[in-house]
Amino acid sequence: MRLTGAWVLPQHLHLLDGLADEWKLAGRVTLRDAPTYRRVLSAYVQGRALAPHEIGGGPASPLEPVEIDEEFYARTLRCGRRCHECTVCREYYDEGRSTGNLRDSKRPVGLEA
Repeated sequence: MRLTGAWVLPQHLHLLDGLADEWKLAGRVTLRDAPTYRRVLSAYVQGRALAPHEIGGGPASPLEPVEIDEEFYARTLRCGRRCHECTVCREYYDEGRSTGNLRDSKRPVGLEA
């Protein structure tokens, strides 16, 4: 599921304080476009919120607008990564669809990497 990708949103970076001395801003899409790269880098430096589809991470990143709140993100940091036995991400995704925090688009939301 793309909700459990290996990316960190700028507003959640503080949850990883003390774990690394440096972070790498990566993204095949982001790095190709200088204005987008500067906007994303600025958000990380300033801790300004961005949605997952706005960070431009590449094929493993969410393609659709979806709200990832801090409580959900913190929980996924500490989960056992036994996705085949768990329903937390699926329920979060389904709730987002039902409440409008996940908007429909012509492209299906990437539940598979």
